[in-house]
Amino acid sequence: ADLEREMRAQGVYVAEPQRLQREQALALLSEAVDEWVQTVSAGKGKELAAQASLLTFGSYHLGVHPPDADIDVLLVAPGHCDRTIDFFGCLVDMLTMRDDVSNMQPVPDAFTPVAKFHLHGIAIDLLFARLLVPSVPATLVDVRG
Repeated sequence: ADLEREMRAQGVYVAEPQRLQREQALALLSEAVDEWVQTVSAGKGKELAAQASLLTFGSYHLGVHPPDADIDVLLVAPGHCDRTIDFFGCLVDMLTMRDDVSNMQPVPDAFTPVAKFHLHGIAIDLLFARLLVPSVPATLVDVRG
């Protein structure tokens, strides 16, 4: 009880409207990723039912973050999706063209390559991993944390 009281005093729990805005941003990202994996799969002659999954981690996933904190998200894609061409090329381009995306900063040469951006007003750090499978179940992880 003391720990929870201190965490509330430190402002690491967000109010319901901010929580819903974050969930909406993750839902929008999930829709964009679905479109992206279909586009990549079609372009490579792969199965059109291919899916990817989003996994949140860090303070958002733990549910203890200040209202202005970013959301750390790992995109787990099927093996035919390439980090350089498909993630930092196609997906970053698709996201950049959206009206609800701003401040896109792809950092492909970092020790941990990441695409940093704001979606629906929420800061997102998107990382990429691929599994050598034709499709990753979208239900691999629940993006709502």
